[in-house]
Amino acid sequence: MAIARMKRLQIIASRSDKFALLNYLQETGAASIETDSELDRRFEELALAPVEDENAHFRIHQIPSYCDLMHILRTPDDAPHFLHLAVSEETIRDLIQETARWKGRIEKALKVLRTYSTEKKPLFSVKRVTSLEEWSMTSQQQEELLYLVESLEEALNARASDEQNLAAAKTHLRTLEPLKELALPEAVSSGRMRSTTGYFSDEEGYQALLTEAGAADLILAGQIYARTEEQIIVLLAWPYSEDDRIKRILAASELQAFPATTDNEREGNFRKAYKKQGKRIEMLEQELEGLESSIVEKAVAIKDLELLSDIYDTDEVRLKALLQLNESRNLFVLNGFVPADNVEELLADLSSRFELWAGVTDPDPADESVPTILKNRESVEPIEAIINTFSPPSYTQDSDPSPIMNITYAFFFGSMLSDIGYGLLLAIGCFVALYKFKAEGGMRQMLKVFASGGLFAVAFGVAYGSLFGDLLPALTDGAINLPAFWFNPLDEPITLMIWSIVFGAIHLFIAMGIDIYNKLQRGNWYDAAFSVAPWYLIIGGVGLLALGMSFGAYVAIAGAAMILLMSSRDKNPIKRFFSGFMSLYSVTSWLSDLLSYTRILALTLATSVIAMVVNMMAAMIGWRGPQIIFLVVVLLFGHGLNIALSTLSAYVHSTRLHYVEFFGRFYAGGGKLFAPLQYEGKYTRIAYPKHLTANSAKE
Repeated sequence: MAIARMKRLQIIASRSDKFALLNYLQETGAASIETDSELDRRFEELALAPVEDENAHFRIHQIPSYCDLMHILRTPDDAPHFLHLAVSEETIRDLIQETARWKGRIEKALKVLRTYSTEKKPLFSVKRVTSLEEWSMTSQQQEELLYLVESLEEALNARASDEQNLAAAKTHLRTLEPLKELALPEAVSSGRMRSTTGYFSDEEGYQALLTEAGAADLILAGQIYARTEEQIIVLLAWPYSEDDRIKRILAASELQAFPATTDNEREGNFRKAYKKQGKRIEMLEQELEGLESSIVEKAVAIKDLELLSDIYDTDEVRLKALLQLNESRNLFVLNGFVPADNVEELLADLSSRFELWAGVTDPDPADESVPTILKNRESVEPIEAIINTFSPPSYTQDSDPSPIMNITYAFFFGSMLSDIGYGLLLAIGCFVALYKFKAEGGMRQMLKVFASGGLFAVAFGVAYGSLFGDLLPALTDGAINLPAFWFNPLDEPITLMIWSIVFGAIHLFIAMGIDIYNKLQRGNWYDAAFSVAPWYLIIGGVGLLALGMSFGAYVAIAGAAMILLMSSRDKNPIKRFFSGFMSLYSVTSWLSDLLSYTRILALTLATSVIAMVVNMMAAMIGWRGPQIIFLVVVLLFGHGLNIALSTLSAYVHSTRLHYVEFFGRFYAGGGKLFAPLQYEGKYTRIAYPKHLTANSAKE
């Protein structure tokens, strides 16, 4: 398997066809679009760039006009011919912003509506299959959905306001609770009398006020109307002629006004205020019920909103692609990349549909913008998720490591998990998720990677005689024992360490082999022969010495001499020797890389020891009578936790061994994945009527 060959594509066609042509390319998903800023500059220098009419700028912030224009751009064959030329760059930029804004609003609406959905949610998200006809949503359908989003937002805002008012009303009602039966006489503020109501925190303050008024020969009458745990509620009255003097005394006293928010409270009629507040709460609760019902009713539009969100995703991609075209007054130029396997059919199809010129060329070997498609069988494809997480391979410098890494990754993963029971549970769980719950996308790939790692864990478990650690001998006092077909890591940790380093050396030798292959592919046979290959002799010779074979020293010395004298191409012998010496000094990195593989030892022992401790605890409980319940709980919890931690550790450290040690020997990375203009949604996927897609390059 390899990286799919790519061709650079250039199309020159009439500006009136640009929307239709981009739509066609998006249907097929066969080509990516690239920007050629130099060509734009040349058009401007030659005065060929289109002159946009300011009056041609569309106003698209109203829902009907926005939906109409988006539908026209989605189905340009139905649009008036002049519109193809009239849509200005400014309008396209506005459409991009407006589309992004609506996408955000739709996603927020979906987040709310999903809480009301009664549809059973699958364990893993599965994209719904749709057709191109559904993606060509009419203006009216779009308008209905966007108005629905607006009405939902209004309902949510009204609900939030009512909830806030309701909370405040209930708090207010609680403050009125102690006084709900109190209705003071209405204060007289006319004629010859004045009066007020209020409360004191204790009776001493009230009596002090009356005493002070009496001492000043003022007429102040008072009556206690109610008592609570914290208040003494009073009504005070005085003659109009002494109003000013009484108010000064009241202001200096401990009399406090009621925290009144209504006229009834200010008048002291708390009974009436309490009833009104109760009715207001009932009204707010009824309004909330109505708003909640209107929100629930909108949940039936979830699937339509998901489709519209995906449509706007692809619309936004296409609009951005429009800005990447180079345009003159009458023509446009499209630049991009297409898989070489699709070129012949794509050009034939384009020529039959449009009046255009289309040409393909081989990309420049030094062009780092060429995208990458990894072309692998279905059994190997899952490992691409691990590779692409690190960095896609460079189209010009790398070969595809997937076939090799598919085996080595599962091997190291399994060697670290290394238990029959754990491996079987992991593999079975992954297969169930794959085929029963229909996991898709990146999750599907990762599950396949974990499943293959689980199968290797079973193989290593058989080699080490490990079934949930030492479960069988622990529960049967040694009566039943699972023999190790190779050796027991707990009994022979040094043997395991040696084999870990051997596995590491083989892994690095494979990496060097890929490096030699890459160099030979680029015609760099000298570096392949004298900078990389001698390390086989050096490391291999040291390994032979470790096995007691004395001739290994000569093998290692021969490799070192080749590095020292031949790795540099410098004609100056002194510089050549110094450069070779610096290359030879990298033997220290070899030592550190080989020692990194001892993590296989550490993780294998950690998995085994934790399992042994769990089994020891279970054996102490015993498995006769009611004790078996506690034994099962300990085993399920302990081994479940060990599986989770050991699987996570195996994933992390297997990934590290490949990203750092393995890739460090040959992998340039830094590539970019082929991202064609295509229909690709978050919630839905198209059953493509055409077979000319990006995926056809991988078949």
